[in-house]
Order: sequence, then C-alpha cells, then structure tokens
Amino acid sequence: MTSWLDAMMQRATESLRDHPEVPARPRALTTPKPEIKHCWVQTRRPDYERGDEGNVEPVYYSVSDGVLSMHDEKGRSTGQQALADGEDPRLVAMRLRWEAWQRTNAGSDFNRPLVYSKSGMA
Repeated sequence: MTSWLDAMMQRATESLRDHPEVPARPRALTTPKPEIKHCWVQTRRPDYERGDEGNVEPVYYSVSDGVLSMHDEKGRSTGQQALADGEDPRLVAMRLRWEAWQRTNAGSDFNRPLVYSKSGMA
C-alpha cells in the first residue's frame, strides 16, 4: 500500500505528462527610450550692480525620428513638436520652455522688484 504522499506525487507527474508544452510568446520589440537632454533657459537677466543674479529654468527634452519631446524633471512627457529640416532641437526646446514659463504665473512680472532712479524724483 502506498502512502497518500506517494499518490499525490504520482498524480502530479501524470498531470505534467498529459499537457503539451506551451511555446513561449515572442517578446514584443520595444524601441529604446530616447536620451533625455538637459539645458537651461534664461528667464530674467542678471543685474550685478543690484546683487540680482537673474533666473534660469531647466529644459528637459529628447529627439526621436524628427520629433522633439518635452519632459518634466521626472522624465514624464509633457508635449511634442515636429522638427523642421535643419532646426536645432536645443533651441526649439528652449523656446518651448520659455513660452510655457510665460504662460504660468511665474512668467508674470507683477511681483518683480521695482527699480527707482537715484535722482529722488519719481
């Protein structure tokens, strides 16, 4: 007489023999992620006489198949633009980032420092 464990093992091996092997599905071809490049765009000029160093904003972009993709600092895509022949992707990315910055409240100069002349007259 066989034990219950031997019976279970026998059933397991029989069940494995009865089923044909399922071929593995071929992996889908994936395109490699494009390299995200980084540069800066100036949003306010420096005024060294007054101790103001100006302001810059980071620009994250990648280029793939003639399409410029803008990214945020975490690498998520924020928009795309087709590049014309001979266009410099870096300059286009800087222009797009400048325009996006201007559309935000940060692009407003409402709270800018007011610079008065030293003549004492307003």
